[in-house]
Amino acid sequence: MSDSGGSRRNDGMNAAASADLVGQTLPVTAARFCEQYAVAVCRFAAMAARTPSEADDIAQEALLRAVRGLSSFDTRRGSIEAWLWRIVANVAHDHQRAERRRFALWTRLSGFWDSPAESAESLALDRIDNSRLLEAVREMPPRGRTLLALRFGADLDLRAVGLALGMSEATAGTAVRRALEKLRIALEVTPT
Repeated sequence: MSDSGGSRRNDGMNAAASADLVGQTLPVTAARFCEQYAVAVCRFAAMAARTPSEADDIAQEALLRAVRGLSSFDTRRGSIEAWLWRIVANVAHDHQRAERRRFALWTRLSGFWDSPAESAESLALDRIDNSRLLEAVREMPPRGRTLLALRFGADLDLRAVGLALGMSEATAGTAVRRALEKLRIALEVTPT
């Protein structure tokens, strides 16, 4: 499929290749599955996560869930790619929810100490110099990060983004454009 810019977008394998992939024995299928999708899943995770370590966790957990679920994948319910991106988006959402819970707990617990010392991990993370764009994406709300990560990190077309998030192609296009507009504004405001 081509997007409006004319460039080729990854809409996954065709139905025959997807059926062939699922029809293999699990070890071969898992290896082929990961070979086919690992790079796109990692790109998505890098954009959806706030830190590189969280990105690693999201990518690993998403691929693990997908590989474990391959034997139960049903081609009648949709494409393997839409199924995978739904898993990936859900894992990212789960990680974001867990991070909010950890932060809330930490905030409540930090009241017990007079002067909390910074951990070695937080000091190291503070020194990581990510690109301005990736930082701006990571500062976006979870929905915007997910949309941009699917569209540009995973290189999905708008139809595939919509399928992954349970929305129409038109709604996905509107949501991606809004997220891009918010990103543009954030980049204009962010000091250089």
